[in-house]
Amino acid sequence: MNFKVTITVLVILFLLFFGIIIWTVTMNIIESTRFKAALEYSAYVEVVGKRIYWDVSDSGSYEDYIISFKFPDNSVKEIQVGGDGWKTKKTVYDSINEGDIGTLSYREEKDIEKRSTKEKWLYRRRQFISFEKDYTTNLED
Repeated sequence: MNFKVTITVLVILFLLFFGIIIWTVTMNIIESTRFKAALEYSAYVEVVGKRIYWDVSDSGSYEDYIISFKFPDNSVKEIQVGGDGWKTKKTVYDSINEGDIGTLSYREEKDIEKRSTKEKWLYRRRQFISFEKDYTTNLED
């Protein structure tokens, strides 16, 4: 009886271990392909805010570097700065300042408002591509 219990426990641990690996790989694939079908947009914008969302959980900690852009129609969208690794994200984030004006390129999931029930999480449904500063123009002119 003891041998059967040990085997059962080992099988459960084995299935749990590989289940977690399969779930993690699947979630990474979904995350990496999520924006491939999204349309790419480009707009002349002004940077009106920046913030860092920092979260700690049992599995670790992470930071989201978020920039608020004001569009020509006076709407404001938050977009999470992406990159390979936190140093790249932070470098891009630090290079963009409030008051900067320029051309923003980004992707946005289709039907973003329908897919996200909380306004504060909409930035996760947008993918930052680039921001080209305009050093020659002032929006107030």
